[in-house]
Amino acid sequence: MVQNPSNFIFSDKASCCAEHYSWNEASCLGGIGGTSISHGTATASSGSKYYADWTSGDETCKNDGKAPEYMINNAATWLWDQLSECCEKHFNYKLTECRGSSTATSATASPYAGFYYPDWAGDNKGCE
Repeated sequence: MVQNPSNFIFSDKASCCAEHYSWNEASCLGGIGGTSISHGTATASSGSKYYADWTSGDETCKNDGKAPEYMINNAATWLWDQLSECCEKHFNYKLTECRGSSTATSATASPYAGFYYPDWAGDNKGCE
């Protein structure tokens, strides 16, 4: 999945269920037969991941859950577990300032935290 995230990692559960559980989409979404299904209506979020913010004037890495959609859609390239990783990649010319800019307390989540994927290893009934 990690090698090809565009096929397996989704920003919303509805898209994941539609792609991988179309035969039982309502159940995947947590409903029962006859449940109305809306595709792509969930708001994508970068969760606790760090991303480079060039738009605020700060030029720093943030983990406020407000990464732009293009970053969320390509999380392996744009989202980072550690503040230092993000700063080194995008703001290596001002590392000290960048590293001191976040108030985050935890950076141990998976790079795909907040995203959905088919749970074939679990009960295989939906996207986690």
